[in-house]
Amino acid sequence: MPARALYGSKVTRIGRYDMILCDWQVLRRSSANVPPLATERGEWCKGVRLLIVHLSDIHIGSPKDSVLGKAEKIASAVRSRNDSADLVLCVVSGDITFSGKAEQFELAREFFGKIAHAIGGSVQFALVPGNHDLDFERANAARDTLAKSVLQSPGDKIDPSIVGILATPQGAFFEFRDSMRDGVDLVGDYSAYRYMFNCTDGEQIVVRCVNTALLSSLKEKPASLVMASQIADDLDHSVFTVTTFHHPYNWLNPASKKIVRAIEDTSDIILTGHEHEHERTVKYKPESYTATTYIEAAALQEHSGADNSAFNSLLVDTKNGAYKFFHFEWDGERYSSASVVGDWEPLPLQALRDGGFADVTAEFAATLNDAGIPGEAKRRALSDVFLYPNLSESFRDPTLKQKRVTIKGENVFRTLKTKAVAFVSGLPKSGRTSLARKLFMDFSAEGYVPLLIDGAESGLRASDDLPPVVERLAKAQYGTQNLEAYVQLQRERRVILLDNAERAKGRRADRIKLIEKLGEFAGHVIVLGDDSAGGITEMDADEFYAGNEDRASYGIEEFNHGLREEFAQKWFGEEDLDEVEASRRLERAGQILDTVIGRSYVPAYPIYVMALLQAVKEGGAIDPKASTHGYFYDLLIRQALTEHSEAKDVGIRMAFLTHLASEMYAAGSRDILEQHLRESYRRYDEKYAVGGLEYGKLIAELVDRGMLTRQGDTVRFRYPYLYNYFVASHLARNIGSDEVRAEVRRLTENLGDDQATDILMFLAHLSHDAFIIESLLTTANGYLTQYEPETLDNVGRGTEFELAYVERETQGEARKALATRRDDQLSGNNSAPDEAADSESSKVGVEVLTALHTIRVMGQIVRNFPGVLTKEIKIAVLEASCGLGLRLLRLALEKVDVGRKELVERIVDVVRRLSPDMPDDKLKAAAEHYLWVLSIVTSYGILRGLSASMASQELQPIYDLVFAGKPTAAKKLINLSVRLAVSPAFPEGLVIQVAGELKGLSLAGLLAKLFVLNHFERIHVPGPKRQSICDRLGIRYQVLSSRKVVAVKRA
Repeated sequence: MPARALYGSKVTRIGRYDMILCDWQVLRRSSANVPPLATERGEWCKGVRLLIVHLSDIHIGSPKDSVLGKAEKIASAVRSRNDSADLVLCVVSGDITFSGKAEQFELAREFFGKIAHAIGGSVQFALVPGNHDLDFERANAARDTLAKSVLQSPGDKIDPSIVGILATPQGAFFEFRDSMRDGVDLVGDYSAYRYMFNCTDGEQIVVRCVNTALLSSLKEKPASLVMASQIADDLDHSVFTVTTFHHPYNWLNPASKKIVRAIEDTSDIILTGHEHEHERTVKYKPESYTATTYIEAAALQEHSGADNSAFNSLLVDTKNGAYKFFHFEWDGERYSSASVVGDWEPLPLQALRDGGFADVTAEFAATLNDAGIPGEAKRRALSDVFLYPNLSESFRDPTLKQKRVTIKGENVFRTLKTKAVAFVSGLPKSGRTSLARKLFMDFSAEGYVPLLIDGAESGLRASDDLPPVVERLAKAQYGTQNLEAYVQLQRERRVILLDNAERAKGRRADRIKLIEKLGEFAGHVIVLGDDSAGGITEMDADEFYAGNEDRASYGIEEFNHGLREEFAQKWFGEEDLDEVEASRRLERAGQILDTVIGRSYVPAYPIYVMALLQAVKEGGAIDPKASTHGYFYDLLIRQALTEHSEAKDVGIRMAFLTHLASEMYAAGSRDILEQHLRESYRRYDEKYAVGGLEYGKLIAELVDRGMLTRQGDTVRFRYPYLYNYFVASHLARNIGSDEVRAEVRRLTENLGDDQATDILMFLAHLSHDAFIIESLLTTANGYLTQYEPETLDNVGRGTEFELAYVERETQGEARKALATRRDDQLSGNNSAPDEAADSESSKVGVEVLTALHTIRVMGQIVRNFPGVLTKEIKIAVLEASCGLGLRLLRLALEKVDVGRKELVERIVDVVRRLSPDMPDDKLKAAAEHYLWVLSIVTSYGILRGLSASMASQELQPIYDLVFAGKPTAAKKLINLSVRLAVSPAFPEGLVIQVAGELKGLSLAGLLAKLFVLNHFERIHVPGPKRQSICDRLGIRYQVLSSRKVVAVKRA
């Protein structure tokens, strides 16, 4: 097991979400003489410019070491970034020597002296030992015995009287350390010590050194070392503090977790080494609004003899709370900047935090950091478990000169922060709202002042003045007393996060104007929403983008294998588990996730992953063939109600929540006053007469278990999905009544509505009543009947593509999602912004959304009850789904064809602005080619979504019947996609057969290959098999250092 999971300290790998806490008035001031994101620190700090040179893992062994000849090269790179520093501080985070010999330290003394002389000025050194700095020939039996004793009780304080014995093998290091002090104050013992550097005007810089190698052995293992717990007794954050130790967190025993957190809370920067890999991260703790910069250094000299060499440099402005970061790598002649942030970045300074920022209100903070997991409200926060998903950049260049780019999760925040306007779209349950909340926290951590707006907010419209909704939400999120300060903020510091943007009311032109107005008010506007029906796309206008590199559009990708594994590590990493138990849980979680999610039973989105991981945590039974939306929410709900409870108690809680939801739903209310809640309880008690039940105790328990939440004198279901689930539970229990049947009929006729869809998705999980199926079939068979089902038998005589599957050799690499995504389904729907077009666009959007939701719900019910529904019913449901999906595909392709002339003109206009020298004939060809690409993306998205809705191993005999005879090209593709998802082994025969049958049909043939490549990305297929299939399908197969799927226009 990767022991790093035991800590959860590498919360994210986003480059920099450093926190600046300051007064509102400071935020409103600016100065040309300070870094752009600077802030005043108070009287405690006069401020210095500090240049930190971070070296690590030098492994000096003999005079022949190549690194010894690079002292002046290191100094030259450092001098190039020295912007009038008051102090140059060289921090060496261990492994100075190869084996801790005195003669090796003498070589190090000469080496460091050359660096200091070449840099010039005041250069000081702060040194901490690594495992290679131990001379094990000095170790003795007493030291070994004491070390084993300490490791048996890793959380206990180390007796000061034995620290010297434990440090015996480090004798040469400490002699060297003391000789390099140069008069600097040094306080502490061999387990931990502090350098105190006195600067101008009384400023003091502290470098805290923690000896994680104190108990090192020749064959040490991850999660085996400890930090001396007495370190926590002497932690201070009143001065600028750098903490350094050799081993990253994953090498420490879990018992060191509390010490690690205390160090993080009192450190401005943490510097480590050991693993020879460069990494810069920030750990953010929203409960305390603290963030700590954490930097691992690569090796300055590999002990293997390789010529790789690298180090870091940081220019820190302690007065203004900002820094510049530089990572240098040896290129054979000099150290070149491999990773440079030339602009000032905000640096989180711990000493500032007691002064305080105008924090969000307590109520909003609780909502902001809620992970959406019932029963976990007091133990899990969003920041504990969140991982940024990968984003795929949408096609913005109609010339297709630029390749589609995937933004890795670790770079998402850093990328979005560079955009003035960014659109982020994703399908339902893709985690958009959690993403918006995490962005809020991370922007806050960098000194920005974000505002979270829901698209459904009343009053959300473009205005010449401040939009009223902005003022209202600023009061709600920051408090009425801070409204004026918020209004007077510099525009660059404001961030607007518009979530559920597809719900914003108004015409397309109004929506675009709203985004423009918000962009005038805030330096960053990030728009998030469901693009199933093109709701985001219509706001994401080409003319809004042309020539604007600070604007972009992205889609949320499903969690690939690597992200699922990392998510599981974080999930279990916050628990105090021993290594064996943590490994067992991770292994089980990995198997379940690969089975349930890897095979497309459900999308690889966070909510489904969380449900499975929570079930693993609780040791509950999990159906490895689970394939329905309702199953996973049912897992979360029942786990929350079951924990430490008897079965009868769970039944009572479920029954009361169903009763309560039904009464609230009948009243058309999402919340209920306390007095009305008491009356609802009284009616429940009168009807069911449950002995021993008490109102106060029951409600308190439901709040504690995350089912309900109190806000003042009102109570509501904690999450909307809980409310919808229990409404569905009521409908399922009373499906025989005329009143409930009328409501089910109404819901099936309004599947364009999000709440109606959610309730029916849960109802399809809880009941297979014939009336529900009949209602769904009536809706599906009667919708979009003005369109014939698309066959794809005569579609696609566009540009030929050569597909290439480029694969990484290394096993276990995160498998990237295929570039073509479902949420691009109608990205060709770009009608002109006149009122009639807006009306038509809105109508089409509702039609598309209704069709997609209907297909999803029907898929849920047939996959939920494969052993209960008759063969005839299952055939009817699948045929209705296929018919509706193919009519939807015809609608989408016709919208491109009917509006082709206008679309070509618009695209030509955009391309002309991007490429003004392109001849007219090539402009038109580029536009036609772009429409062809949109047809591919649209077809792929709809067919892939349709097949995913009906994928279940238990339905394979039904597929044989539904796709029998002479199916159209479109049905052959649906059948292929479904079989790829559910077949235990790769269906090679079917793949080759379908590819042969579709040969000559450009669009259908290409889609078949894309389905196969998508399968390779999700499910492990042996390399020789992949290569054989690619060869037979005419897909170029290549093994490189990274895996990706690319489409290349054939010359």
